[in-house]
Amino acid sequence: SVSVNHNNVTIKRCLITVSASDSFIINCSGSGLTIQDTEINGGGSYTGVLCGDGSTLTRCNIYGFENCLNWNGNNSTLQDSYLHGFNATYPGAAPHYDGMETEAGTTFIANHNTIDQNRGDTSCLNFTSDNGTISDVTITNNLLRGGSYCIYLYVRSGTGYPITGVTLDNN
Repeated sequence: SVSVNHNNVTIKRCLITVSASDSFIINCSGSGLTIQDTEINGGGSYTGVLCGDGSTLTRCNIYGFENCLNWNGNNSTLQDSYLHGFNATYPGAAPHYDGMETEAGTTFIANHNTIDQNRGDTSCLNFTSDNGTISDVTITNNLLRGGSYCIYLYVRSGTGYPITGVTLDNN
């Protein structure tokens, strides 16, 4: 796996392959992570990319995970990427498959991606406000296939965290 502990790091034209025993394949604690033209094979592990503030993924091929992306921050973009081949074989797996998920944050953009959630469980894109408000979400020009929901927007009762400013266009 890859740990990114600094700001403004770029990962470009790489092939990253791991086994099911890894929890997070790319774990970014800094801000401004950019991943371009990269293939990430999870081999049945939990989460592919755990992103912080200002993360951008462009032209990535991400597969073999329970959850391909987990955004933990603001100002994040997923562009021209392919998320598919969902799989969870790590020890103790009780899968809840999502292409991309977040539990708080602002300004999320998903544009011109293909997310083929082949497992029929949960979602292609999951926005659940468990840990804070979610706002300014733009989901445009994507092919979203499978899951119980293509796009899952859920405000958990009792949290007081709303989801606002969601734009869905040409998906």
